[in-house]
Amino acid sequence: MDDIDKRAIELLVNAPLLDDKELKNVIRILKKLARAKKRNSNIKKSINDILDYWAKMAYEVTI
Repeated sequence: MDDIDKRAIELLVNAPLLDDKELKNVIRILKKLARAKKRNSNIKKSINDILDYWAKMAYEVTI
């Protein structure tokens, strides 16, 4: 797990506490982070797969 993963998971864990405007901003940031991760690591997964992975990891952290 790299720094991008950790930052994305932290954003997702704090997301339930945000209002509508802040939540839209977090989603925009997460998509940018997913694009950066895909570009930097040359992985074959889609951006949605990366977002799903982060959501799963954030869920596991909160349990």
